[in-house]
Amino acid sequence: MLTVGKYRSIFSSGQINGVSIMSRKRTKRFVKGNDEIFSSVADDPIKELIANGCGIRRKRIPASTALAKVDSQIETIIELIRKGNMRRTEQYLHDLVRFNLETGDKSHLGMTICQLTKRVLEGNEYSFAARLLEYAMLLGLDDPVISTARAELLKVQGKLPEALALYDEMVTQFPGNHFARNGRADVLKKMWRLAEALAAYDETVAQFPGNLIARNGRAGVLKKMGRHSEALAAYDETITWFPDDAVARSSRAGVLKEMGRLSEALAACDETIIRYSNDVVARTGRAEVLKEMGRLPEALAAYNETLERFNGNVVARSGRAGVLKEMGRLSEALVAYDETIELFSDNAIAHTGRAEVLKEMGLLSEALAAYDETVARFPDVVFAYTGRAGVLMEMGLLSESLSVYDETVTRFADDLVARSGRACVLKRMGGHPDPLRIALEPVLLMVCNHSNTTVIGGFP
Repeated sequence: MLTVGKYRSIFSSGQINGVSIMSRKRTKRFVKGNDEIFSSVADDPIKELIANGCGIRRKRIPASTALAKVDSQIETIIELIRKGNMRRTEQYLHDLVRFNLETGDKSHLGMTICQLTKRVLEGNEYSFAARLLEYAMLLGLDDPVISTARAELLKVQGKLPEALALYDEMVTQFPGNHFARNGRADVLKKMWRLAEALAAYDETVAQFPGNLIARNGRAGVLKKMGRHSEALAAYDETITWFPDDAVARSSRAGVLKEMGRLSEALAACDETIIRYSNDVVARTGRAEVLKEMGRLPEALAAYNETLERFNGNVVARSGRAGVLKEMGRLSEALVAYDETIELFSDNAIAHTGRAEVLKEMGLLSEALAAYDETVARFPDVVFAYTGRAGVLMEMGLLSESLSVYDETVTRFADDLVARSGRACVLKRMGGHPDPLRIALEPVLLMVCNHSNTTVIGGFP
């Protein structure tokens, strides 16, 4: 059982980042309205418990006591999942569901399931999260928080069109729900429909001027669009509204890095780490700034230190592998990316990073195969396409590379890497300059003549 305030904040971060335990099946109907979805269900004691919940004898205990016990049970379940002890996980999950039904009603159970689902998603246990959401759907609640959880699962699984469709439904049904609006805008951003994402965030900020997630999201879109001065101003404004927000401070440092103001970016990261020692974004951001400054041993040390504190952080793992690549320690980088993919198979950056290492090792056929697999797996990730086009260019397959860049520019019109890569191919082909190439001449001078072609290779 959760307080309403805590319940409503469950999915407010919009930053979320498998175990499936299903057995013999039989047919049974649980909740009117969900029969078509769940008419064939597993022989699952928890589903039986939810179906027969109305027959459970109610207990009256103080709300604070119930909340403390729920929080403790959730922490225990997360730890058991981390250890791989699924037998005890099942026991605790059953007890958690029963306790909620004994001390509250279906809405309280829905709140608890959503909170647990968020924690499970943070651990990349997507199949287990999907199972939890089946339980939530069986409750038959017309609740936007449960729908948000479903949409977030689709988003982290890379099923962006499906997530967008669900968010569209939610915004139509609950026009005043800022969680749905922020979630929709975030999906549009991940699909590189940046103009639409910016418009969505603008609309949310206009309707909810004090909404932190919308303000940070809007600034993040401006950064992706390359409108760095506006992004910096947006983060500064957010920090004025919310001076203690670690996300805005860390993201502001990231904008400074993108603007080439590296000393300021490093100082901003250091300040954020002092204020929020457990902020992993500031720590990985600091390591990335050190890498950008060419201080690679310090960057590697910073990533190693971050992983000592946050061993399960995928950004730190991928970042460390990237530094090893920059240091020319390619075999170690390849191993690091392989380990990251083993732990986080749905992380597109790790897949593209591995492909880039293969390219750097001169294994172009293997790199192309890796990018082919990445594009197939992540069809909405732009840097998988630009990376593949970059390998084709390195192989001398310029027509094929140009074709991929053309497709990418069509699909992701706001992506500068795709446009600069396309112009690079045209330059190598010795063709006549076109208006696009003329417009990108400053980028060509920076990218095409630079010894490090990582930007063409596809890193965001």
